Amino acid sequence: MAVVGAMCLFTACSDDDDYVQMPGDGLEAKTYTMADGLTVTLNGDVAYGQTVTFTPGQNGNATITIKGSDLNVGELIGGMMSKADNPTGFSIPTASMIPGSVQVEIPVQLTLDNEGVNTFSGNATTDYCTFNYAGKVTPESLTMAVTDLKLKNTSLAGKYDMPEFDDTYFNISRLEWESENSVKVELFPGFPMDFPVKTMLVMTFAGYELVNVDGESMTVFDALTTVLKSVTLGEDGSVTAVYADTKVPGLPEKTAPKGLAQYVVTSDNQIRLYLNPSAIIASSASKAGEGDASSSDLTNLLPKLLPVVENVLPKVTPLFSQGIPVCYGPALIDEEADNVMVPTTDPNFVSFYLDNNLLLPILKDVSPLLKDKEVIDFIVGAASSDPTMGEMAVMLPGILGSIPDVIDTTSKIELGLNFIKQ
Repeated sequence: MAVVGAMCLFTACSDDDDYVQMPGDGLEAKTYTMADGLTVTLNGDVAYGQTVTFTPGQNGNATITIKGSDLNVGELIGGMMSKADNPTGFSIPTASMIPGSVQVEIPVQLTLDNEGVNTFSGNATTDYCTFNYAGKVTPESLTMAVTDLKLKNTSLAGKYDMPEFDDTYFNISRLEWESENSVKVELFPGFPMDFPVKTMLVMTFAGYELVNVDGESMTVFDALTTVLKSVTLGEDGSVTAVYADTKVPGLPEKTAPKGLAQYVVTSDNQIRLYLNPSAIIASSASKAGEGDASSSDLTNLLPKLLPVVENVLPKVTPLFSQGIPVCYGPALIDEEADNVMVPTTDPNFVSFYLDNNLLLPILKDVSPLLKDKEVIDFIVGAASSDPTMGEMAVMLPGILGSIPDVIDTTSKIELGLNFIKQ
């Protein structure tokens, strides 16, 4: 009986021993968002539009998965559509904050800090970049900092200045559009004329003052060079721009914050550009207006617009997560002044542009809208109410009506901007 009593006493004392916490204890699989306990930064800046999933393993091992939050289309267009037409359940996957990756899985080893909180740190490598990370996780929250992120290919990193417009469109833009059909324009009532689509673009952007900047009417090209000063591609994959703030008299220069866009180099003549819709929305939220009165008129066109949207969305939505393919290469110049464009020999005079592969399928889906009189009347009406459109509004019916035939026979299209790399 004495032995049994001693054994019972020993067991009771063992149950009262202090519990020894091990890394990962009490943690379960959970997806954290900015609305639910997530704080995540990239090179010191808040990374918007991210979700981080924590998946525990054995012996303090775990997996951290970073991906972009889905973009709710219904929230963006809800003000334009009625509730009956608004696809509130439709969402678009977006890219993660790590350039070039839809999502990144990081195996981590948890450790306990002095307060018993699970922490993790280390370094990681993806197809396009390397980075360090550190963070802590509790059942309620996850904090993570990604630092020292750097692209593996930094060949394009640097500052790109916007050239000044010198009345030759090709010094600031890349406008290549070849089609068997022409644009039909009535420069004067009753006198229709045919113009190659490229010529029509140049006439429109360089010949008519369609934009008001700081109280001054300008051509599109003049406005572009007045507002956009430079673009910088960072070694960290960031894309930032210096621009003139058109909301402030005198047009003071501002620098766009990091996080709105990223890039990676995918080949000798192409990059992938990743836009962060959540960061863009957060940046522009304070500038949002009250909307346009024409939105109610646009609602009347929804039966015509929705089929086109259904065709275009499968082509456009992957661009949010997989990036926009942007070509780059030598700018084209008219070396002999004979309207024959050739690549420049200046290695620092470069073009960034979209080509046939991206643009033409989308244009062909949109093209049927411009065969509809109601749609054309809506566009012409909106243009006519804008005093900056002036005489261009009168020419729009002919221009818009001829575009579908132009698109149908297009063999080449390249639209973009030129920059001078510093």
